[in-house]
Amino acid sequence: MRRLLCSLALAGAAKAASAQGGLMAGLSRCDAGFFQLLAEQTQALRPQGEVRPRAAAATFIVPSLTQEGQRRLMFGQPLQLHGLTVVGYLDELTPIPGGVDVSWGFLVRGKPADIAAALKGIIWDGRRLRHEAEGDYFVRSEIWRHEQPAAGWAKEATVNGPPKRATVERVFMIEAYEDEPGLARAACSLQGDVTREMLLQLRPDFPIDAK
Repeated sequence: MRRLLCSLALAGAAKAASAQGGLMAGLSRCDAGFFQLLAEQTQALRPQGEVRPRAAAATFIVPSLTQEGQRRLMFGQPLQLHGLTVVGYLDELTPIPGGVDVSWGFLVRGKPADIAAALKGIIWDGRRLRHEAEGDYFVRSEIWRHEQPAAGWAKEATVNGPPKRATVERVFMIEAYEDEPGLARAACSLQGDVTREMLLQLRPDFPIDAK
């Protein structure tokens, strides 16, 4: 009986580890799928931090979406994903010219180049992940134009500066984390004229009335 219980425990742990292994790929799509994965793993992720269900999704809870220094959760126990040490989660809401910047993702120990190399083949549509030497970061982007909704998310490179009127830039980026040396952000961002309907579709976990 003891051997059976041990076998079941090991199988459960292996299953949880396998499921967690999909988190980075899910995150890189920058859509609702990542939050649906979190909803399936609320118990397994307890050592990292609180994962709160919301509708058919869930998310890690940060102290504040808008207050500097409060927009991250440092994990009680790091996650090991694809040979990387993931030490926290960030969730941010920032006003920008022409709209808002909604960002979410993981805090990872290491340099952007090393993290990008470790995630080669893991990141969704990773062939479009490009290195920007000025600033030393890696980025993949799409653009939504409200005047052309039938076109969907256009796979285009974004340019520096605020998004153009009536557009939203969706970005997956690996960059140094300015608040703490030695860490990097592997994170998504919706920037520009982000609508309520878009948030409901891409961030089903998001408190629409967040302050």
